[in-house]
Amino acid sequence: MYQASRTLVAIRSTRLTWTVTDTVGDGSGDAILTFPNGEQITLIGVDPSDVTTDEQLAAMGIPISDGIVTGTVGDDLIDGAYTDDTDGDFVDNGDAHLTGFTGDDDSIRAGDGNDTVLAGAGDDNVDGGTGDDSIEGGIGDDTIRADEGDDTVIGGDGNDSIFGFEGSDSVDGGSGDDFINTRTSTGTGAPDQGYPGGSLDDTDALNDRDTVDGGTGNDTILTGDDDDSIIAGDGNDSVDAGFDDDTVSGGIGADTITGGEGNDSIDGDAGDDLIYGDDVSGPTAGLNITDDTDLLTANGLDTISGGDGNDTIFGMDDADSITGDAGDDVLDGGIDEDTLDGGIGNDSLIGGHGADSLIGGAGTDTLEGGVGDDILSGGIGGDSISGGAGDDAINVAQGDTVSGGDGDDFFNIVDLAEGANGTITIVGGEGDETDGDTLALNGLHGSNAINIIDPDDVNGGLSGNVTLLDGTVINFTNIENIICFVPGTEIATPYGGRMIEDLSIGDYVATQDNGVQKVRWIGKTTVHATDAFAPVRFKQNTFPGASADLLVSPQHRMLFRGYEAELLFGEHEVLVPAIHLIDGKNVTRETVEMVTYIHIMFEQHEIIFAQGVATESFHPGSFGVDCLAPRTREELFSLFPNMRNDISSYGKSARTILRAAEARALTHF
Repeated sequence: MYQASRTLVAIRSTRLTWTVTDTVGDGSGDAILTFPNGEQITLIGVDPSDVTTDEQLAAMGIPISDGIVTGTVGDDLIDGAYTDDTDGDFVDNGDAHLTGFTGDDDSIRAGDGNDTVLAGAGDDNVDGGTGDDSIEGGIGDDTIRADEGDDTVIGGDGNDSIFGFEGSDSVDGGSGDDFINTRTSTGTGAPDQGYPGGSLDDTDALNDRDTVDGGTGNDTILTGDDDDSIIAGDGNDSVDAGFDDDTVSGGIGADTITGGEGNDSIDGDAGDDLIYGDDVSGPTAGLNITDDTDLLTANGLDTISGGDGNDTIFGMDDADSITGDAGDDVLDGGIDEDTLDGGIGNDSLIGGHGADSLIGGAGTDTLEGGVGDDILSGGIGGDSISGGAGDDAINVAQGDTVSGGDGDDFFNIVDLAEGANGTITIVGGEGDETDGDTLALNGLHGSNAINIIDPDDVNGGLSGNVTLLDGTVINFTNIENIICFVPGTEIATPYGGRMIEDLSIGDYVATQDNGVQKVRWIGKTTVHATDAFAPVRFKQNTFPGASADLLVSPQHRMLFRGYEAELLFGEHEVLVPAIHLIDGKNVTRETVEMVTYIHIMFEQHEIIFAQGVATESFHPGSFGVDCLAPRTREELFSLFPNMRNDISSYGKSARTILRAAEARALTHF
C-alpha cells in the first residue's frame, strides 16, 4: 500500500508489467496495480493516469526492475530458471521493456565468474564479463560480448554479432549472417614476430588463440593476434585473420579472405574466392617489401589453396606457395620467391618479383615470370609463357607460345604425350644477355634436321625451325645456343650428381687424383655440329658403371685403365680422345645441326666423373683454345693471363694422351 504525500507503508519487489485499475471502477478512484503473479498494490491518492510508466513508479520511490538480468560474482547458470537477479528480471519471460526490446529480447550481464548463459529466444544482448564463460544466444539476432577470459560462444540461429575480446575464445556463429570479432577490445593486438626493428612484439603469443566457425550464412569474421583457426562455413563470407600464423577454411561460397601478417594456411574451398596472403590495408600493409630490404623475411610465408571455383589469389610478401586447384584461376605471387600451381583450368599465373616457380597445369594457361630467375612450366595445353627479366628456365610443350624476355634463358622441350598438338613458337629475346639463350631439344627431334633460316639474325641469335618426331613444328628466334642431346651431363660432386650447366665458378667437384676441387672457369661454345665439331656419343654399356649415354666433343679424352695400357704403354691409366674410340656400334658420331659444348676447368688438369664415367676436365691445349669463341677465349685468358703468350704454362695433362695409332692398338689388343 502506498499513500501519496506520505511515506511508503508496504511494498513488495515487483516486475514492470502491470495493469492499472482504480478503487471506484470508473477511473476516478485510487490507482490499483495488478501484476502477472496476481499481486496488487493500491496507491492511495494517486490517479491511475499517473502510473502508466516505470519511470513514474520510480519517481514515487517504488523499487522497479531495470530490465537487465544480472549475474552474481560467482559461477552462474543464467537461463529461464535463473532467479538471482536482485530486482526480479528473468530470461525469456516476455517482459522486455527497455527501448528497442520486445517480448523475449533479454539484456543479460553475467559479471564475474565462469558463467553459463542460455539466452534463449529473442534478440538478446549478452555481456559475459570476466571469467571463462559459456554463452549460447539461441534463436534471434543476438549481440554477445564475451569480454575477458577464454570463452565459448554459440550464436545459434539468427544474424548475430559476437565479440570475443581478450582471451582464447571458441566461437560458433551458427546459422545466419553473423558478425564475429575476436580481436582485443583495443584492436588487433601485436604480431608474435613484431614489426621490423623489433617494435610492438607480442608479450604473450598464446593468450589469444581463437577458434571460429562461422556456420552457414554470409558471415564477417575478424580475428586478432596469435595463431587462430577459422572455418568460415557455407556462404559468401569475409574473413580477416589478423596477425600471426592462422589457419583459414573458406567453405562453400564466394569468400573474401585476408590472411594478414604471419605464415598463414588458407583453403578457399568451393566457390569463386578472393584471397590475400598478407595485410591489404591494415597496420602491416606497408611492410610488403622485398627481402633485400625486409628486416623480417619469414613472417609472410603463406600456403594458399583456392579450391574449386574461379579464384583470384595474391600471395603478396615473402615466399608463398599457391595452388589454384580446379577452375580458371588468377594467381599472383607478389614479391619474393613464390611457387604457383594453377591446377586444372585456364589459369593466369604471375610470378612477380623474385625467383619464382610457375606450373600452369592442365588447360590453356598464361604464365608471366616477372623479375627474377624463374622456372616456368605450362603443362598440358597450348600455353602462353613469358619469362620476363632474369635468367629463366622454361619447360615448353606442344602448342606453347613462349617469350624468354631479358636474360640468358633456357628453353627445355618436353614431351607431355599430347601428339602434334599445335606449333611451338619460341622467342629468346636479346636484352641483358651474357651467354645468350639456349634451346634444348632433348633428342625429341631424332635425326630431323634443324633448319637455320638466319644464322645471325638482326639481334645476334639464331632463327629457324625443327620438326619433332611426333610432327610438332618448333619455330625459334633469338636463340644463341642449341643443345641437341640430353641436356646436362651429370658431374660428380661432394653433394651428389649435378648437371654440368648448373655448375658455377667456385663450385666443388669430385676428382680422382686430388679429392674435391673448386671450379676455376666454365665456358660454352656453340658450333655447327659438322666435321671436326660433330659430337661423339658413348652408349651407356660402353663403360662399366655408366649411368646414361654420354655425349662429348670429338677431342674430349676418356680415361682408359687396365693391363692392356700397362703392357702397351707402361702406364695403368691413359687418356684416349673420343674420336679414336668410334666403333660404329657403341661409340658413334651424332648427326645434328648445332651443338653446345660446356667446358669446366680447374687449377690443374683433373680426372672427373661424367655420367659415372672417368673423363678429363678441360685442358687448354692449342686445339682446345682454338675451338673457343673469341669472347670465351678472352674470358679464359683473363683468369689465366700467362696462357695468353704460353699455353703450356697451365701445366701438363693428368695422364698420357694417346695418338690415333696408339688408340687403335689399345682397342684392338
